[in-house]
Amino acid sequence: MTNSTISSVISPSSTTSASASSSAGGSKCSVTTNPARRAPDMQMGKCPWVRVYDNVTYIVAAIALREGKEGREVLLMREAKEKCRGKWYIPAGHVEPGETIEDAVKRELREETGLECEVQSLLCCEVRGSGWYRLAFAVNPTTDNLKKEPDQESLGAGWHPLALIRRKPCPLQLRCRDFFEILHQAERFYSWRVSSLPKTISSWSPILCKDEAQPGLFAEFVIVRDVRQPKEMAANCPQLTKPPQHSPRSLECLVHKCIKDQRQLLDELSLPDAFPAVEFGFEFFLPSVLSKVYRHVLTDGHSVLELPEAVTAIWCLPSPQSSVRHGIRLRLICRHRKSAMRAQINAPQRYHWLELNSVDVLASLYLLDDHFRPRLFLL
Repeated sequence: MTNSTISSVISPSSTTSASASSSAGGSKCSVTTNPARRAPDMQMGKCPWVRVYDNVTYIVAAIALREGKEGREVLLMREAKEKCRGKWYIPAGHVEPGETIEDAVKRELREETGLECEVQSLLCCEVRGSGWYRLAFAVNPTTDNLKKEPDQESLGAGWHPLALIRRKPCPLQLRCRDFFEILHQAERFYSWRVSSLPKTISSWSPILCKDEAQPGLFAEFVIVRDVRQPKEMAANCPQLTKPPQHSPRSLECLVHKCIKDQRQLLDELSLPDAFPAVEFGFEFFLPSVLSKVYRHVLTDGHSVLELPEAVTAIWCLPSPQSSVRHGIRLRLICRHRKSAMRAQINAPQRYHWLELNSVDVLASLYLLDDHFRPRLFLL
């Protein structure tokens, strides 16, 4: 198968670029790499090459919501494929070699519903194994003429109330119900935008895919824990008469020793070197990668760290078509359990805990309590 945006994501600096033709309409996209990246902290296999359709699959989904007469509505398309012909589903499909992730989202919506759109933000990322990724994005249609003529891409499109879709039995014949969690994340994003204060919106940047070619599969980990508050510290250390005062929102983040000050995390030149990272091969499923990384960085890390709660950055560029660097890099937020004993760092010569109390820094890492964060789902 082949609104309004809030603000644009800051593009990575210190990159090299070249032009590559996109298969979608022969447009051009910028191929970037980041030569400043340090070697990963952990190596769990290695992909000699990564190419869309050969050994990795990226699916994109375009989710559009609006307020209708019967409540909130979602845009669906009617399948044209023989095995599910006439059934309703979200606009979604494979990313083609030679196009960017964002271009693929726009193309799928155009082909299946007839609408043009602006891509607003990532809603969630689903991962199966280590070679299948479905990236769902919130979109804002910029045209309103729905597709009327059926073709090989779809039989048509329409807006349907969410309450109707969730009804059991559903009056609509759905292709399947595996997109219900995506709808939930879309509602969460929509409600957050409607209810959030302008100050909250202005401090948040849309999470879009950064067009940077990746030679393999990578994940980096923003591991955070709450700073112990004065009452807790006094209870555990009675001899401490004047405990240090911290902001209620202060966090500590596990970073490399080269990061001495939290303001460095605002510098795109420093950020690629800031957090623990791993490269892994297709033989390792993502859940096993998480477990091994947790054990690597912290004593009893597998039991004191929660599963990643969010994906806050994605780097991927399946272009040009002939490239073998169609890999992906995910940045994941992982939290230290509040109820667990504070784990020791296994390699103190490499990592240390850095306190984060700057609103700007917390906002740049999507760590403010009132920020929207796209979820990660391991299938």
